[in-house]
Amino acid sequence: MNVDVTTPPHGPEISPSGATSRSATAGRWLLLAGPGPIAVSPLVLSGGWIVAVVIICVVWSSVFAGRALSLRNPRRPRRPRPRRATMPYVRRQPPLQVPILATRCVICGRPLTSRQSMIARVGTTCIRRYGPQRAWQDNPDHQRWLVERTVAQAIRAAEQERLDVELAQATADYPAIEQAWLAELASPPAVLRRSRRRVALLHLAVGVAWTILALVLIATSSILATYR
Repeated sequence: MNVDVTTPPHGPEISPSGATSRSATAGRWLLLAGPGPIAVSPLVLSGGWIVAVVIICVVWSSVFAGRALSLRNPRRPRRPRPRRATMPYVRRQPPLQVPILATRCVICGRPLTSRQSMIARVGTTCIRRYGPQRAWQDNPDHQRWLVERTVAQAIRAAEQERLDVELAQATADYPAIEQAWLAELASPPAVLRRSRRRVALLHLAVGVAWTILALVLIATSSILATYR
């Protein structure tokens, strides 16, 4: 039996995928050329229409800028880094020793009124003859400060130990997280997302170019209007 392989009367058949790709390409070029007539329209329009044209171009650019931002690839996971624990606040170190105050002169026994004389333990008359007779004792506040510093150092050591454990765990998990990120970048949804982002960036560039063109045309028409 003979089979007729001639072309049907209505023309060659077109596969749905080819028709879809051609229609997508046509729609893409239509979108790219969309702002063109709108931006060129200031040549023939005036007044509030020019402002509307600029607003439309700006909105066009903003829409595709938002779309490009939403289609960004996920960032590469950060490699774990060691962290140092901070020590809690500890007040300034007090003096190791403090002077022993005297209320009476240790030489003549007269009462002392000024703090300098109490620290020197002699009065103004005896100090010129015998010199200061200071005495010192251990500062109890310094011992309290040592306890506070020891507690703060223990807290910092415990925190540093916890951070080291977290770092070891994160370092062990990082290769798997990085491989998952690479697999996601190579997946079909990621490839499609990058393709859509490139188209959105192209539309954004066209919108910005037409916006600049519209502003230049507005400025040109304004300059020409002033010289008429």
